[in-house]
Amino acid sequence: MFCASQSSLLFQTSKGKCQPIEIPLCKEVPYNFTYFPNPYLQQDQQSPLIKTKCNRNIQFFVCSVFAPMCPEGMPQAVTSCRSVCEQVR
Repeated sequence: MFCASQSSLLFQTSKGKCQPIEIPLCKEVPYNFTYFPNPYLQQDQQSPLIKTKCNRNIQFFVCSVFAPMCPEGMPQAVTSCRSVCEQVR
């Protein structure tokens, strides 16, 4: 579900650092850490997220945008692959 390639959204994290995910909606995604701050999240991790059940991957997709995976040893965050984005669309 994650890709570190041109088809996924990556961003540099020069000012961010890995932190445990605190967004209640994202507690069940298959990773535990995100870069914070990041350009897609407000100043705190408690900002409201839209809860919708229009697609079985919507929770994973929303969390990968607002709380992207923080892989150990990588200087950038990793979000969902293009295929996940297209499924949720």
